[in-house]
Amino acid sequence: MMQRAVAFAGYSDSGKTTLICRLIEHFKSLGVEVAAIKHTHHALDSRDAEGDTARFLRAGASSAILAGTGEAIVFRPASNAIPPARFAWEKPSDLTGRIDGALLMIEGFKSLEAWPKVLVGQTGSAVPPPDATVIACVGASLAGVPNFTHDDIDGLAGFLDRILEQ
Repeated sequence: MMQRAVAFAGYSDSGKTTLICRLIEHFKSLGVEVAAIKHTHHALDSRDAEGDTARFLRAGASSAILAGTGEAIVFRPASNAIPPARFAWEKPSDLTGRIDGALLMIEGFKSLEAWPKVLVGQTGSAVPPPDATVIACVGASLAGVPNFTHDDIDGLAGFLDRILEQ
């Protein structure tokens, strides 16, 4: 099965991580294996015990990557007993090729146009500038694409399932 991927881009505290965790839980409840990638501008920490990658794993992700500039760490659930592994990356496929999952949720990479993108904001807040990869908006209103609320997990998941099949 080909890996389907979608990126979620938004400014700090827009609710991206919480939204992705809720989507991971939703898709996992349907039997879909989901993995996640988190982009960071901070130094990488292989302990990331309480960071966003840990939240993705607790939500049910089969694996999660924390990606910095040119370097990344792949994490697996504690029950897997595989320690975090650091690796170098140059292009998006270097990241996606490191984890398994029928569905890949990506947080960040605002300016990267490698995957279909959902812009995330809060009601009345700004979202990053749209580009050709934007397929939807959550929490804010953007003309020309479907708009969802943060609580419409079923609606957003159904939309993603349909659009990513194409």
